[in-house]
Amino acid sequence: MKLVHRTYGDIEFLEPQGEMRAGRDLEKIPKLLQSLIKDGKTNFVLNLEMVPYLDSAGLGTILRCYTSC
Repeated sequence: MKLVHRTYGDIEFLEPQGEMRAGRDLEKIPKLLQSLIKDGKTNFVLNLEMVPYLDSAGLGTILRCYTSC
């Protein structure tokens, strides 16, 4: 999985590309999110347009990020 990060104004876009499943670099998303939160960022969009498959580990990662925010 590739993770693209873009900033437009005060909104941070996190755009994973590829399958979000166990063992596919899922930790990239929470690590980046925690870094952005430490920098004082508060507006996030998780764009899943380029994610063709999501398993329970991927969904768990999304929920963990949501609760972090």
